[in-house]
Amino acid sequence: MAIVKMKKLRLLAIKSQRDELLRRLQLLGCVQVSEPEKTEEGPTLARERSDVLECREEHRELTNALALLDRYTSAKDGLFAPRPLVQCSTLMDDAGEAEKLAFAREIIDQDKEIKRIQAEEMDQRNAIEALRPWLELDLPLDYQGTKNTRALIGGVPAAVDVGAMKQELAAKCPCSEIYEISNDREQHCLLVLLHVSEQEALTEALHTYWFSPMALAGTPGTARENTESAEKKLADLAKEREALTAAIAEKAPRRDELKLAVDHMSARIAQAEAAGRLQSTESTVVLEGWVPAEAEAKLGETLSAFDCAWETAEPDPEKPEEVPIKLRSNALTAPMNVLTEMYSLPAYNGVDPNPLMLPFFPLYFGIMFADLGYGLLLVLAGLFMKLKLKPRGTMNHFAGLMLEGGIMAMIFGALTGGFFGDALTWIAGFMGKEFSLPALIDPMRDTTAILIASLVLGMIQLLTGVVVNGWLNLKDGNPGDAFWNVAPVFVVFAGLGLGVAGITWIVAIVGVLMVIYAEGRASGSIGGKIGSGLYGLYNFASGWFGDILSYSRLMALMLAGSVVAQVFNSLGAMGGPLLFVVVFLIGHGLNIALNLIGCFVHALRLQYLEYFGKFYREGGKAFAPLSVNTKYVDIKED
Repeated sequence: MAIVKMKKLRLLAIKSQRDELLRRLQLLGCVQVSEPEKTEEGPTLARERSDVLECREEHRELTNALALLDRYTSAKDGLFAPRPLVQCSTLMDDAGEAEKLAFAREIIDQDKEIKRIQAEEMDQRNAIEALRPWLELDLPLDYQGTKNTRALIGGVPAAVDVGAMKQELAAKCPCSEIYEISNDREQHCLLVLLHVSEQEALTEALHTYWFSPMALAGTPGTARENTESAEKKLADLAKEREALTAAIAEKAPRRDELKLAVDHMSARIAQAEAAGRLQSTESTVVLEGWVPAEAEAKLGETLSAFDCAWETAEPDPEKPEEVPIKLRSNALTAPMNVLTEMYSLPAYNGVDPNPLMLPFFPLYFGIMFADLGYGLLLVLAGLFMKLKLKPRGTMNHFAGLMLEGGIMAMIFGALTGGFFGDALTWIAGFMGKEFSLPALIDPMRDTTAILIASLVLGMIQLLTGVVVNGWLNLKDGNPGDAFWNVAPVFVVFAGLGLGVAGITWIVAIVGVLMVIYAEGRASGSIGGKIGSGLYGLYNFASGWFGDILSYSRLMALMLAGSVVAQVFNSLGAMGGPLLFVVVFLIGHGLNIALNLIGCFVHALRLQYLEYFGKFYREGGKAFAPLSVNTKYVDIKED
């Protein structure tokens, strides 16, 4: 598998055919429309205008209407419900677009009216609550008194001693009278009657007691009359709100229409965004972009139906960063896309890491996760996602990753005799029998062998990375770099092997001298070459020692997972079969969750830090062709 070869596309077309051209390119799905190299507007070429803002607003309205329909109705998609299959021509058809937008806006308007009613209902409830302490007051709330008297309706804090207040005010204003209507934990509700001649003095005296007028003072009618009116208004508003809610619920059968309209508008947005990247004159448009070399013939067939001129060119080898990246994957390597995208896509002059990770990542995950039962659960989960949920994109790749990792975990679980630890042994013991799975490797006893095997696997992977680096240098036309980046490494390790075997250390010494020369060959002086070489030798030795030692985590996590599984089984067995089942479910559930995270992260670390450090050229940007991307429906070819 490799990075797909790209070609730079430049196209000149009649402006009147712009929309249909973009539509056909979108259906073709293999052309990335790029920003023009010269974006400034001028007398010859100007930036093409598009209706992308209008499309986004309409998409927002449709999405909002669909969300409202889901909120007001019980017509929800099942968790595992398949998405409807729709012909591409149906999805791209603009007919009925205005009617669907009007339908969506009707739902939105009805929701706004419901919200207005809810706000008014809240006002009425607040009014009823405010009137509750004044229900025993028979006077209208707007009563202000007679020609010679005044009436004040209000309250004082609950902490005020109303009796003392009455005595003080009677002494200062003998022609006044205070009536307590009600009281609660917050306030005393009072009616104050006074003579006009004492109004100023009484007002000043009331101020000292923090007297405040009633919030609804001045409202016509009594508190009871206003309460009854508010309750009637609430009942009317509730009927109006229920009618609007029912009107929205009645639209549930058209929910699929809205879904289709949302996906249709998503396609329209993609077209509009592409149109905004074009340049134009009064009668022509210019498109710049990228197309896979393998799709060039198919593009030519599509463009033959238009009045246009077009050409493709090889990318500039000096600017690999501008070329979009598309990885060619098969069923086995596609799951590795998850790992590559989490890190960074390769540069165009680099190499596709997916097939290079395929032999190692699932293997390392399986070694660390090694358990037949755990792996089986992972495989079943992956199959369920693939067959039932039918995910797309990243989730589909993740399901494939679960399958590959689960299969390897089952293999190493069979080799180590682990099925939920030693659960089968304990279960057989409860039945009065002896049983244990046969095992070629015992993680508890063969730790040294597992450690050595882990380090050997690490050596194999790291040397693979070195070879890939040499191949990249050869491809770039640098045979010297290819030789000096690869040969010293193999000579050093071959020499170490011969020396440890007691044959000779001469090859190792030659390898060390080769490393010194390779690391210092770029320096201009003899002293610089020696100094740089010796420093490079130190980095070489420490770097390779640390990288290889990192693979000891394979042994550590295999041992940890096996020990924890057996500990949970032992704890459960101490309480008999019933407790064993409880501890089994809880303990192994926890162990699986922790192991999933730990094994995934550590297997990933070995790829990113140790392996990629030997050869990987990162920094690529994903190939993003103008295409039909849907959220609610799946596309069926016409």
